[in-house]
Amino acid sequence: MANDADDIASAVMEEFRKLPAKRKPAVRDNGLREWVPLSGIVVKGTFDVHPARFGKIPEADLYS
Repeated sequence: MANDADDIASAVMEEFRKLPAKRKPAVRDNGLREWVPLSGIVVKGTFDVHPARFGKIPEADLYS
């Protein structure tokens, strides 16, 4: 169970990396980087860790 935190962080980051660039912080024209807090909801089964997907309805694909 020692790797639970790493597994959860990896699952959340993997989903974040899949997002299109327009859904991520950008570098502004003046060179400043935007930032946002990153959080995730993760459902852990007996053997696997799965991130839950949420988004704006109707764009959300909650079951993929």
